[in-house]
Amino acid sequence: MDTREQAPGIDTAATQAIVQQRLFDPSTPLQCIGRYRIVATLGRGGMGSVYAAFDPLLDRGVAIKLLHAHAADPEQLRSEARALAQLNHPNVVAVFEVGTHEGQLFVAMEQVQGQTLRTWLRAAHRRPRAVLQLLVQAGRALAAAHAVGIVHRDFKLDNAMLGDDGRVRVLDFGLAIASGVDGYESDGSAPTPAESNATGARIAGTPGYMAPELFAGATADARSDQYAFCVSAWEALCGVRPNSRVTQEPDRGEHPMVAQPEPALRRVLARGLEADPTRRFASMDALLDALAQLRARRRRRVALGALGLVVAVASMRWGWQELDERRRAAGCAEAGESIVAVWPGVDDGVRTAVREGLLATGAGYAAATDERVEARLDAYAAELATARAEVCGHAELARDWDRELVARADACLANRQLVLAGLVHRLPTADTAMLRLAAGAALSLPSVATCLDDDALLRQPAQPAGADDEIASIREHLASAAATRLTGRIDEMLESLESAVAQADRLAWVPLVVESRMRLSLQLGEVGQLPRAEAMMLDAYYRAAGAGLEQEAAHAAASLLALIGARMRRFEDGLAWAERAQLHRMRAGDQDSYLRTRLFSHLALSLMEMGELPLAHAYAELAAQSSRETTIVGSPEASRADTLLAAIRLQLGDTTIALDIMRRLADDSQAALGADHPDTAFAIDNLGTALVQVGRYDEARVLIERALLIRERSLPPDHPELVSSLLSLGVTEDARGEHASARDLDQRAYELASRVYGPEHPITTMALGNLASDEMSLGNLDAAREGYLRVCALREAALGPNHPDLARALSYLAATEIELARLDDAREHVSRAIAIYESKFGPEHIKLASFLTLLGEAQLRAGQVAEARPVLERALALQASEPLPSDELAATRWALARVLWTQPRERARALSLAREALALYREHPEKTPLDLAAVQAWLREHDDLR
Repeated sequence: MDTREQAPGIDTAATQAIVQQRLFDPSTPLQCIGRYRIVATLGRGGMGSVYAAFDPLLDRGVAIKLLHAHAADPEQLRSEARALAQLNHPNVVAVFEVGTHEGQLFVAMEQVQGQTLRTWLRAAHRRPRAVLQLLVQAGRALAAAHAVGIVHRDFKLDNAMLGDDGRVRVLDFGLAIASGVDGYESDGSAPTPAESNATGARIAGTPGYMAPELFAGATADARSDQYAFCVSAWEALCGVRPNSRVTQEPDRGEHPMVAQPEPALRRVLARGLEADPTRRFASMDALLDALAQLRARRRRRVALGALGLVVAVASMRWGWQELDERRRAAGCAEAGESIVAVWPGVDDGVRTAVREGLLATGAGYAAATDERVEARLDAYAAELATARAEVCGHAELARDWDRELVARADACLANRQLVLAGLVHRLPTADTAMLRLAAGAALSLPSVATCLDDDALLRQPAQPAGADDEIASIREHLASAAATRLTGRIDEMLESLESAVAQADRLAWVPLVVESRMRLSLQLGEVGQLPRAEAMMLDAYYRAAGAGLEQEAAHAAASLLALIGARMRRFEDGLAWAERAQLHRMRAGDQDSYLRTRLFSHLALSLMEMGELPLAHAYAELAAQSSRETTIVGSPEASRADTLLAAIRLQLGDTTIALDIMRRLADDSQAALGADHPDTAFAIDNLGTALVQVGRYDEARVLIERALLIRERSLPPDHPELVSSLLSLGVTEDARGEHASARDLDQRAYELASRVYGPEHPITTMALGNLASDEMSLGNLDAAREGYLRVCALREAALGPNHPDLARALSYLAATEIELARLDDAREHVSRAIAIYESKFGPEHIKLASFLTLLGEAQLRAGQVAEARPVLERALALQASEPLPSDELAATRWALARVLWTQPRERARALSLAREALALYREHPEKTPLDLAAVQAWLREHDDLR
């Protein structure tokens, strides 16, 4: 037997297949591939064809790659395509489906509207910094693919698309197709299916971009992708590829870029181009980190943060030039130090006043808040000092910024210093409301980095001259409104915001006009004035977009997603705003982590409200990951995304994971903010509510009562945040059998929610549903049914006929109707609830167990015993997958026991199930005393009849 490994040579079968397809292509054009309708042919190449297609199921355009039957190893391509389908990254073209069409593998993917980086580079003069920003996006795609074991094998400028939304997507991971159409064009040296090295081994890739080891027969890996990336980066920046030994005829056409990268950048790229792969960067992430550090080092040099560059510059000058250089460098250093007067003050005087003011509130969390505030203000003041010195360096030393750019940067930094001064001014006289805001306000101070981004500066409208006092007054109104909101004084808060909007309109400086409108819109939404909130946010968005304020436009669009989608239930309209938010976010450079977290969180919330829980969970994971990267553990900012993630996990039935998340958030909040902070109450209340859902009522009651006590001590008696604790405690009391107490709590919550949120708000509807539950528990069945009918009508009007929230309301209505002996109505309503859940989540969702139990109970009481058994058996099987409250488990067993008793051969099992139900009801006898008594009586009667 020949045991030698044979290197693959030319695949003659593949070549024949390609020739046959090209020569004998059917005269009738391809109509469909799977469910996709072909719209146009985008290109044909050595490995297959690319089509523009339409997906009728999801109503969207896609790109389809149909690969020749012998183009490559089909299993490898299928495996990589499926791996890419699991890779959710903004810079990787999304793969929607991998399938087979008449024996050929196809891949359905995102259809990117835009142009390749090569086309973009050739279209106009491009600044090196802008080029590098786009290359880094492509590099992030490669790094993300490498992290899951995917190698590109043919990265080049033609395989990176710059979308019309400003985002780069990398195409063709292992699936490259050479073609000559825009969006899939070749640079003239595309690979053929039979490209070989000197030994006859077939190679993959484009020769001009291939690492040297590939020509020697090595397997492509992350390091060879790194080499191709650096070749492409060099070519993009310089107009030529760096290594003529790889391609004998490099493209040396005219190009408007520089001839060589700057030295530091050259050193980074040269390392990635090392012939020995072990001498390259350890990973694409390491290479991208090196590129990121270049700008930071450049800033430090220009700003003269250290004296080394002063000496270096001075050593090259003579006489008066040296003296002048020293004077200007000293002036830049002084410009940076001027921030000291604002924070921490001369001899730390401002710091001392802030510390004393926060501690004087007497709150238990004051010391922890002060520590966090001081740390953040220290860091922010240092950023401002460095930035002022850098701008001075651009103007006086490097002299690479013109007068207008320097003036814009100075105005931007002056604005940031004004915001800082306004916060510092309020803190020494803080009350408990301001104390609660302090840490969040410090964390949300506006970005200093945007004041050093020359592209962003040139897009920003210039600040009006001599407007510092008016701007300070407007910001004071905004800050006052935020503090007033926490006291529950809604009218006073709205008055402050209206005043800020009016002042901003008179000033007519677009950034502040937009900011004031956004703030007013958010608060109008909170108090239930949704139409006006929408109109105000739309106005803010169009003003921001019209002025080129990409970041502000993205924030406004993200807010409209939450408002229109999650709050106003116009879900499709809301998702359209998600697309706009993403467009502006990418145009702004994707540097705002807070914006990224908000967008993903709002998208997850909207999808959750739509009942699209798996997709909602995916976006909630992204939001939580983004939040954890940039926020302080235990802060309200850090907890919001994780709280949403846990809520979605609960709805998906992943109760153990959800409880773990909520317990960690409560611990983190208490450690960071103190045990008596209102935001700690929020985290504790969420944990208690989750424990109620899994039947751990005593633990839940202790936590929810603690949360309510914290809020009652720190908030006014009619504060909106009390609604959450009242509702949670009402549910717990009901579960514990304290139904009269539960009704009192829920009545108080309903009245407060009606005043604060309005009678049709989801929170108000929730309180109404809880009141109906209380009436049912107290035996007031007609009142309970009337309440549930109102809840169902409100939810269907708000959410549509197929929403999970409606399904749950229908199940509660059906339970009431069973007790009223309205069995036909009950079967109709619970059957509809089951159909909704099965259409949304499939037949295995844990919530279906309770719905099926109700249906089985209704069938049993109607005498439909044969129909009831399979329904209840299915419910019992579902209950094995997740922990559930004991009363739900008992109800299923109790109903099935009575069904089985009608069949003599099943009576032993019937008794066993009845005993299990009895034991489960006894875990919380106060919750369902009538059911407990019924099971006991039945067992006494039937035990001796077996």
